[in-house]
Amino acid sequence: MKKLFTIVFLLVLIVTSKAQNINEVLSKDHSIDTNKVIVPDEIHKRVSQVIAQFLPIYHYKKQGLNDSLSVVIFDGYLEMLDNNKLYFLKSDVERFEKYKTQLDEFLRGGDLKIAYEIFNLFKKRLGERIKFVDELLKQKFDF
Repeated sequence: MKKLFTIVFLLVLIVTSKAQNINEVLSKDHSIDTNKVIVPDEIHKRVSQVIAQFLPIYHYKKQGLNDSLSVVIFDGYLEMLDNNKLYFLKSDVERFEKYKTQLDEFLRGGDLKIAYEIFNLFKKRLGERIKFVDELLKQKFDF
């Protein structure tokens, strides 16, 4: 079973990885646009479904993907993005709280819209924070 899981994992990894041409990379504009919204690819949806199927079977804890794990995933995701609570507003967190116990169903169905929506809002708040800091730095400091 471990060999089967390893083979499936490697196949998914190989299919999802794309080699980059060095000339294409160098010719691209490397400026960062924090307002650019990203959306999940079709392969991401399928990968989330495969992971949701294999997690309860092959994880060493044999933990099922349920509402309690969904809460842990949700809290961990917010903590990973904004561990110092600098970016998300209280209203942002409250807006996403209703999805706290639904992430397991979303992952099983390949629906990554909420995860991407949270991340895109994080990028927006990060851009707002950078603009705010830039404005502060333009002012004369009075120590």
